Amino acid sequence: MDWINPRDWRLLFGVLIVASVFCYDAPQEHPVAVLFIGLSFAGLALKWLDRPTIRKDTISLGFVLLFISLAVSLPVALSYQTTFYDWALRGFAPLAFLAVFFLLPIKSDEDVNFIIATFLVASAVWCALVLIDVIAQYQYAAFLRWTVLSSQLIIPFNIVGITLIVFGTRVFSDKLLYPLLFVLTALTISGGYRSHLIVLTAVIIGKAVYSLCTGEGLRRVAISGAVAISATIPFIVLNIARGEMTMTMPLTLTPSQAAENRVPTELPSLSQPQSGDTGRILEFKYATEQFLDSPMFGKGLAYRVPSNLIFNGQEEYLRGLENMHGKKYPFLFYVHSSIGYVMMSNGIFGLFALGIIGFGFATSLKKHRLGDFSDRLGILVASAGLAAFSLVSAVYLLPQFTLMLGSFAAVLAAKRPAAARPAA
Repeated sequence: MDWINPRDWRLLFGVLIVASVFCYDAPQEHPVAVLFIGLSFAGLALKWLDRPTIRKDTISLGFVLLFISLAVSLPVALSYQTTFYDWALRGFAPLAFLAVFFLLPIKSDEDVNFIIATFLVASAVWCALVLIDVIAQYQYAAFLRWTVLSSQLIIPFNIVGITLIVFGTRVFSDKLLYPLLFVLTALTISGGYRSHLIVLTAVIIGKAVYSLCTGEGLRRVAISGAVAISATIPFIVLNIARGEMTMTMPLTLTPSQAAENRVPTELPSLSQPQSGDTGRILEFKYATEQFLDSPMFGKGLAYRVPSNLIFNGQEEYLRGLENMHGKKYPFLFYVHSSIGYVMMSNGIFGLFALGIIGFGFATSLKKHRLGDFSDRLGILVASAGLAAFSLVSAVYLLPQFTLMLGSFAAVLAAKRPAAARPAA
């Protein structure tokens, strides 16, 4: 049966990841992309069902335990008055894409290279979509952080692309990768997420330290650093233009228009607190209180969080959201911290599963693994960057994020067949 040819998974995976880029941060508003995602993910699932296997390693154990905790959360959530609709659509559905970990039959170095290439292509598509959004609203580009102009900047394809390039992947020529690095870095700066900027800095410094410790030389780090520094030039030009244009071009973006992308309009500051910081603290405190009230299994996925905690200090922004959608938001179904969310939703059981996965990631660079070592190290660092961003963002509840993490976990868990291992 040709339709279950095991090599066909690459095409399905490529469609799945690239289609996810077109979903932005609101998949329900992009039905064509959702259709392609659904068909390709279902195709991968059918191929897995033809020969169902689960690897015997630490990461796989962690993922099995995590999905058991997600299933257990259903009766728990219902007992705390969460509806099945909210549990399924707001809680379980985005996390279900972590199952891509089980569906990828990675058996060769070429399979690893294909996955890396797919995410680099997706990062390039991501750049193109951001630039299209910004160009379409060019009159605001000099005034606002670009997350207001393109909700794509919420999705961390930049973290993935930058890390894979800096750590030296060779799946594409550097003549293509360094220009991509420039654009990714420029968009990261213009997007203004402090966590993204910190991760970008940490990636370059980490690569420099690794290069010094291994004696591989600093050439790639130097070039990457030069590209990153040069990428600040457009941002500096915009700041200069902002000062000159303020006198001639009034800002007409309404609170409802700004709220459309669910991000604040102020420019970023690495040292000064921003309007959402107090809300982050309050909502994490709330999540901790719910965890202590039900520590073993939490209170289930999509447990309600009062919106006055999340939007503390951003009341005008919340009113813009409510005016735009014509309804009130007395509560939401997430907190801006993956750890806080797991504590509140899945309790100690969920935290234990995450701990097992984390341990598996940390020990995944052993011998007899598929893929080039630098690529695997880049994937591990990219995963760490995604995890760090999820500590201060609700991005972990978007399908793009869970597809990234599940795919990278599958690469890190893939072992070279015993027959192909070099003799000791």
